[in-house]
Amino acid sequence: MKGALPIYARMLAESCGVQVQFGHATAHTDGQTIYIPDLPIDDPKSKALAYGMIMHEAGHITETSFAGYPKNPVIADMANRLEDIRMEATQMRKYPGGRQRLVAMVDALVQTGYFGAPAATSSPNEAMAAYVLYDLRAHVLGQTAVSAYASMAEEACRKVLPDAAVTRLGVLMHQVTECSNTAQVIVLATEIVKMLEEEQKNADADAQQQGQQQGQQQGQQQGASSQGGSPGQNDDGTTGQSGQPDDHSQQGGAGASEKMDDASSKAENLRNILSGTDSKGMVDVGDLLKDAIEKIGVEQRYEAVAMPGARKISSGFGDASSMIA
Repeated sequence: MKGALPIYARMLAESCGVQVQFGHATAHTDGQTIYIPDLPIDDPKSKALAYGMIMHEAGHITETSFAGYPKNPVIADMANRLEDIRMEATQMRKYPGGRQRLVAMVDALVQTGYFGAPAATSSPNEAMAAYVLYDLRAHVLGQTAVSAYASMAEEACRKVLPDAAVTRLGVLMHQVTECSNTAQVIVLATEIVKMLEEEQKNADADAQQQGQQQGQQQGQQQGASSQGGSPGQNDDGTTGQSGQPDDHSQQGGAGASEKMDDASSKAENLRNILSGTDSKGMVDVGDLLKDAIEKIGVEQRYEAVAMPGARKISSGFGDASSMIA
């Protein structure tokens, strides 16, 4: 494959039912042709990103139906994450070498820093998006370069979202393996969002219940305090209680308060995700590929490899003279 990036890329694209053109300022697709900047022809990362982009974008062109996408942006975002997985799994089944190309693509995205551990400053929605992306890529598509990131993302989710919501999300999102088309992915995404709505209500109820328990504990402590007096001498010579709550009561009250605040905060995080207030999510994989390829094209200005246009031969056997004319 050395030095053959443009040649093989064109063959790969045509086998996937699309066209590819090099030499463009930006990496993009118009729904029929994939445009890629000039790249270093012998650089492994460039090859992995270019071949991966062709496989990924060709998959959307031939497999994804955008006509029925929901107008609800929360459902649409979840559907996008799931559809990437379903579509790439289909590409792996359809084309020999498809799995290898897409695994190498993810490896290159990790090496170039476009895939990485969730940042400490990630919003709850970004943490959830990272969990879906990395976990499904690692455990459904076999792209093990992001396995560690999947575990980190799940841990980040459990810090900011209710445990039950994260656990149910983990179960539901793996049902993408049962989806055979985009419409079924949208149904699954809708089910996931409904689940998050349920868990947001449950988290609100938990926060309310814990608030009531805290109030009762504070009332009991105040009652105990009002019944107490100044320390005195007991018959056995020991000092009597002053009526102040003991350390155990204070610690219990603090613990209840922390639980209430945690449940309330997680409920609010879910509410912000569902309302669209927290609309931050991981950038689309296709956009990451385009950005990575464009960056390489700008930083490493290699001499362009001009490729002739493809021409299909329509003559049949025995027409050699017309073929070479």
